[in-house]
Amino acid sequence: MTREFINCDFSNNGIDGVSLGKNSKARFINTTTNDNGRNGVTFDQSSDVVFYDHTAQGNKAFGVQEVDGSLINQLGLPNDTNIEELKSLLLDVKKADGAQKEAIVRTSFLSDFLANTANGSTIITNLVQIADKMPQIF
Repeated sequence: MTREFINCDFSNNGIDGVSLGKNSKARFINTTTNDNGRNGVTFDQSSDVVFYDHTAQGNKAFGVQEVDGSLINQLGLPNDTNIEELKSLLLDVKKADGAQKEAIVRTSFLSDFLANTANGSTIITNLVQIADKMPQIF
């Protein structure tokens, strides 16, 4: 179902004026998203969003921002991450004990990326936590 926002003002919000989830369908008609703490409108690239006579000014980041809501992106990993290698890595981490878990991630196919990103420690911690919590499904 397509949501229509007609003659609406989504301004002066702490983060986004409007934040749409994956696969959203929305039409913005004669709308305003000004002076928001991040974006006027944020939506996933899987969404179908159309703007007619929309004003977005003074937002801290973007007036309209399309984002990649994929799991790879949400984990902070490169877009070209091989999902099969990631699955294998998570299984290896799940099987390991204690401090070995982080070492396995640090020396994996992600080692160069992790060494050159400011979020390396956080990404490693998140991957270890995911591995620890995942069921044996692969």
